[in-house]
Amino acid sequence: LKSTKIITTIGPSSESKQVMKYLIKAGMNTIRLNFSHGDFEEQGTRIKRAKEISEDMGLPISIMLDTKGPEIRVGKISGGSYKVCENDKIKIFSDLNSF
Repeated sequence: LKSTKIITTIGPSSESKQVMKYLIKAGMNTIRLNFSHGDFEEQGTRIKRAKEISEDMGLPISIMLDTKGPEIRVGKISGGSYKVCENDKIKIFSDLNSF
């Protein structure tokens, strides 16, 4: 039983059957799908393709979903940057009219 996982992020440049088969032959056994890029339909197509290839090749492939977490976009900062130090208190506003 192989205990090492070789994880490969699958996206537009690596989602074709030909490339995925090549990656599996090279040792990939886990595909990673980044849900920060691509919608559910697009990622679903990649999952279906990976399952088909896995079945065709008779090799198990695990699927890892990297789900999108919360993001904070701060916009432009006066002076270009701001250093946040331990114990500093900062306020984050959701719109320009709040501050």
